[in-house]
Amino acid sequence: MKNKILIIEKDKGLQDSFRQLLEKNGYEVRITEKEDDGIALLRNSRFNHVIFSLDNKDSGLSFLKKGVSLCPDGHFIATDSAGDVDIALEALSIGARDYIQKPPKDGQLLFTLRHGEEEGILTIENKILKEEIAQLYTFGELETSSPSLKEAFEIMQRASRYDAPVLITGESGIGKERVAKAIHYNSNRKYNSFTWVACNGLEDDLFEKEVFGEDGPVIKADGGTIFFDEVSNLSLPMQIKLLNLINERVIEHHSSGRVTRADIRVICATSKGLEGIIQKGDFKKELFYAIGVVKINLPPLREHIEDLPRLSEKFIKKCCKRHKMSPKKISKEAMEVMLNYSWPGNIRELENVIERAAIVSDDEYINKAALPSYIIEHVGAHEHIKSMDIDDMSLSIKKCSRALEIRLIQRALQATGWNKTQASKLLEISLPALIYKIKDYGISGSG
Repeated sequence: MKNKILIIEKDKGLQDSFRQLLEKNGYEVRITEKEDDGIALLRNSRFNHVIFSLDNKDSGLSFLKKGVSLCPDGHFIATDSAGDVDIALEALSIGARDYIQKPPKDGQLLFTLRHGEEEGILTIENKILKEEIAQLYTFGELETSSPSLKEAFEIMQRASRYDAPVLITGESGIGKERVAKAIHYNSNRKYNSFTWVACNGLEDDLFEKEVFGEDGPVIKADGGTIFFDEVSNLSLPMQIKLLNLINERVIEHHSSGRVTRADIRVICATSKGLEGIIQKGDFKKELFYAIGVVKINLPPLREHIEDLPRLSEKFIKKCCKRHKMSPKKISKEAMEVMLNYSWPGNIRELENVIERAAIVSDDEYINKAALPSYIIEHVGAHEHIKSMDIDDMSLSIKKCSRALEIRLIQRALQATGWNKTQASKLLEISLPALIYKIKDYGISGSG
C-alpha cells in the first residue's frame, strides 16, 4: 500500500516539483492551495504525511492545530520560504514533527519522509507491544479463591486509578513484581515505561550514579512507573533521595548539582518487616509513610493453597508454549503431593518446579516421579508423622519432641544431599538453628 501525502502549497512551481518527485518515489499525492480544503481532506481521508506552508504564519499555524487534532498519528512537516526559526519552533511545539525551508535541498524532502516513516513504525510497534504486555497483566489474570488475596486484588484495582505510592509486602517469590506490573499496565501510565530497580548490591556512589544519575532509570522512567524492589536494603542517604523524589517530584544530581523534575509513579516492595528496621534506626519513618500511602500485603502460597491447581495449569500452558511442547496435565497423585507441600519459595518455586517437571515428563501427564525428590521426601516425612501411633512412643513430650526433631533433620539432610541451606528451608527453620541442632544432637552423615 502506498503512503499518502497531503500538500498545502500555493506556489504552482513547488506543487509540480513536489508531485513529480513524490509520485516517482511511490507516494500517493494530494495537493491543495487552501488550508480549509486541507482540513476537509483530513476529515475524510487518512494521510501518512502532511506538508504545509507557514508563509502565512496565522493561517499555517491554525491549520496545524486543527490538522493534528484530526490526524494525531500523521507526520506534519512545516515549510516556509523565509527560514524563520521562531515560527518553526512554534510549529514544532504545536505538533509539527519536522521543518524544511523552501525550496528543499536535494534529497532533503525524501530523507525527512523516510525518517518520519521509520519513527512512525517504531511508535506503532511500541504501542502494540505494550498493549500485548498489558494483556498479560490484566486483573482478570490474577484470579484467586482466597479472601485475603481477593482483598489485595481489590486494593490493586483501586490503586491503579491513582498515582499514589504503593508498598507491596510479602515473602520472597510471592509475585510482588507481577503485582507492580499489573498496577502499572492498568493505569493511565501504561504506554510509558515500567522500570525495575534492585535496591541491593551497589555502594552508595555507584547506586546514585546508576539509578539517580542524569542517564539513569529514574530519569528514563519519566511519565511511567518505577519499581524499587527490596526497598529495605536502601542506605539512609539513598532513602533521602527516594523521599525527595516522592514528595518533591525532583531528582538532585550529585555530580552536576542540577535538579530535574520527574513525573513518576513510585511502587516499592519488601520481604522484610519495615517496622522492625525502623526501630533499629536503619529505615526512615518518613519514607515508610511516604511509600506506604497504599499498602498491599500478599500472603504466602501455603496460605492460599487452594489456588495451586489453577496456578499449576496456567504455568504448564506457559511452559508448553515457550518450549513448543504438546499440552500436558498434572496427574492426581502428583497434585496431591504438591497440595501437601509447604512451598517456602512460593509462586516462583511453583513455576520452576512445573517447568522442570514438564521438561522431564515424556507423557501427556506429569506424574509424581517428575517432581523434585526434596518435595516428595518432605511430604513423605510429614505424612509419616501424621501416621505415627502414640502407643509406640514415650508419653514424655520432651523425649518425643527430641526424637521427632532428630528424625526430621535426618530426613531433610538425606533428601537434600546434606545441603544445610536447602534442608533448613524444608524444615522451616533458620540455617544457624539447624547447624546448632545438628551439633547438639550429634547428627552425622552416617546417621
